[in-house]
Amino acid sequence: VFFWSLGSFLVWRGLQTVKKVEKIFSILVIGLITILSVYLLRHFQPEVVPYYNLSKMFLPYGVILFALHASPAIAEAHALLPGSQRHFRRAVILGTLIPIAVYMLFALAAVGAGGLSVTEVATVGLGQKFGDGVALLGNLFAIFAMGTGFFGFGVALKQTFVWDHKLSPWFSQFLVISIPLALFLLGLRSFIGILDLVGGLFIGVEAIIVALVFWRARQRGDLDASRYTLPHVWLLLAPVLLVFTLATVFSIIKLIN
Repeated sequence: VFFWSLGSFLVWRGLQTVKKVEKIFSILVIGLITILSVYLLRHFQPEVVPYYNLSKMFLPYGVILFALHASPAIAEAHALLPGSQRHFRRAVILGTLIPIAVYMLFALAAVGAGGLSVTEVATVGLGQKFGDGVALLGNLFAIFAMGTGFFGFGVALKQTFVWDHKLSPWFSQFLVISIPLALFLLGLRSFIGILDLVGGLFIGVEAIIVALVFWRARQRGDLDASRYTLPHVWLLLAPVLLVFTLATVFSIIKLIN
């Protein structure tokens, strides 16, 4: 509730405040996860590297997609850099590659150090195995990482309600901050389960829609398509649509089961 209260206050303050806080939180997240990963790599177990289970290949799909989801951040970056396409393009590319690299480093370190006994929330099991110092760093990382997500998604959702659905700023704010708290109080507290559902189903569908909107906008949009050049677009769109469609269907089947 304390975390929710602080996050809600920052969402209420708006994009300019969130921009400053997220910059600090992002630096802390990258710093903490790098320190933690370097420490864990000292305890790396080479015997876990050959392990694989093809039947579980799509198991982490929803969680990974949630972790890499950043379409609201792209809209925010464009709002903050309206007059510079070059800086906007660079921000999108770096903002995509840096989290991927950091996630891969931490995943390798966590699984390598924890082995097959790594827990659903990795920082919990690692703290139990390596002591209070790792637990403290892991939980600080989790707090700052969840904070950047809460602030960014909260502001983006509030702006969507105001700009696209023409709701009042006050009512938009109320919807953004009240629904998460209500769901939590009603008992929806499975951390990985929620990420898997949101990522695999809703973000998967969103990715499909974004790809289709991009294709349609190049044909009938009101902006010059040359501003957003992407040669051989179908070589990218076709596999993207196929992968996300199959994975979303898999997520729906998993949810029903």
